[in-house]
Amino acid sequence: MEETEPYEGLVVKMEPSGDPDPTTLARPLISVVKRTLAAGAAPDPAAYIRQHLLGPEKTLIEEPGQTQIGGRSVGKVVYEMKSANGKIRITQVVHIRPGRAIILSAMAPESGFSNLRGTFEKVLESLKIDS
Repeated sequence: MEETEPYEGLVVKMEPSGDPDPTTLARPLISVVKRTLAAGAAPDPAAYIRQHLLGPEKTLIEEPGQTQIGGRSVGKVVYEMKSANGKIRITQVVHIRPGRAIILSAMAPESGFSNLRGTFEKVLESLKIDS
């Protein structure tokens, strides 16, 4: 399938120091990516998540929905998927603006995700989204 919404680039990537999870050798990661939207792309963040971010390889933990970050409406979804090192859990938050999507992803090994969820939530709460 041809990619119709190319990534423009990684805006930020944060990895904690220290050893990876000994059961999976994976590390927690937070990244922010900008994507250029194709003409006619869904303006609703939850619809965008369903159309572009979910697939059969992903097991939903929380259905796509809406939340607020810095007073702006964003879409949010939590899912799991298999990686080469075991299952990972991913929270993705999407802000749609004209012609562009900003996607924040927070991921960690499934076994340690709940321990990091509070940290991920603090990062989300600290964001300010400019239009």
